[in-house]
Amino acid sequence: MTVIVKRFVDPGKSKAKEQDLHLPKFAMLVNLDFTHNHGLYTADTLKHRDVSEETIATFKDLFVKGHSPSSALNSYKMDLQMEHGTEYVLQAADRANCPDLQFCHR
Repeated sequence: MTVIVKRFVDPGKSKAKEQDLHLPKFAMLVNLDFTHNHGLYTADTLKHRDVSEETIATFKDLFVKGHSPSSALNSYKMDLQMEHGTEYVLQAADRANCPDLQFCHR
């Protein structure tokens, strides 16, 4: 984000504009540039996502079946690995798909 404060001088400004209280003496030009200084889809950023509703429902089913938080997470990770195979590493890095143990205890 870039904020530039400039004084705009309008040589043809009318008398009405000079007396307008809504026009500031120093106008501000704000230029929003939507670039990030970090990666958006890296493992480091994906681990901060919220857990998805589908994943929460899956864990609730595992808890109803009698799993503890640790065994539910291990069982879910095993199912995730069987389902995604070589893509498991990418899925496990995303907290929306694979929460941490602290989440399971809550």
